Amino acid sequence: MLRIESKKYFIGALFLFIFSVFLFISALFIKNDTNIALDETQKASITKIIKKPKQKPKPTPKIELLGSATTTFWGSSANRKHNIKIGAKYVSDIEVAPGEIYSFLEHLGNVGPKEGYKKELVISAGSTKKEYGGGICQVSTTLFRAVLDAGLPVVERHGHGYVVGYYGPGLDATIYGPWTDFKFLNDTEYPIIVKSTTTNNSINFSIYGVNDGRVSTTTPVKITNVKRPPKPIYTPDFSLDLGKKWCTETAVRGMDTTVTYSIKYKDGQEKVQVFNTKYKPWGKRCYLGVKVTPKR
Repeated sequence: MLRIESKKYFIGALFLFIFSVFLFISALFIKNDTNIALDETQKASITKIIKKPKQKPKPTPKIELLGSATTTFWGSSANRKHNIKIGAKYVSDIEVAPGEIYSFLEHLGNVGPKEGYKKELVISAGSTKKEYGGGICQVSTTLFRAVLDAGLPVVERHGHGYVVGYYGPGLDATIYGPWTDFKFLNDTEYPIIVKSTTTNNSINFSIYGVNDGRVSTTTPVKITNVKRPPKPIYTPDFSLDLGKKWCTETAVRGMDTTVTYSIKYKDGQEKVQVFNTKYKPWGKRCYLGVKVTPKR
């Protein structure tokens, strides 16, 4: 009787064990089915993202001429022509990044015999005298006019002390390191390239970049307050033979000039800059020879 009862308990325990194992295995299968379902959902979502139509790549911006200017220096001395060509090389082939300010003096660097410059007349401290690099203002003036043609904002610009015949009034840009500089801003979304070329009698600056639709205009030079030049100044020179004359400057009228520069952007915005310049009246200055050579 005891054996029968024990056998019943054993069979019941075995049944419970088998049933528990069945429930455990069933739970595992249910869990695995859920995981698979989640994985498939994720895969479907990823596949949907991948199958989204790809955006077309933006076309490569077209580089074109934005503006240029040419000035001539007919009648310049050999030294002045030489200095213009040397200076143009230092400030050319420059890439200006978006938002960057181009400084003429920064790219020009030192001006001296080591850089290949020769002595020529410059306007300094209210007089004209010979210094290394005379004539470089022809380079900065030409670049200034190219910047106006390209429609770029001018950050710094200075006129000469008196009207220089090579440039005329109102649209010149003098430089004299380290104080007097010419600067402009690249306010486009792309880099621009500043490039110059020279011939024996002319210099050109061209500015290349991506055309964003802006349009620039410059009004004709307005001249007011014209003043007559003072009387000539003659200075004795004992290094010149008697009766000979050497003139360093010619008589030039003084005047005030105004030029209005406008940049109209594609979105309708407009920037206006006014360049006011005061030119002093300048008198003729000559050296008179007083050297007497004894006759033999």
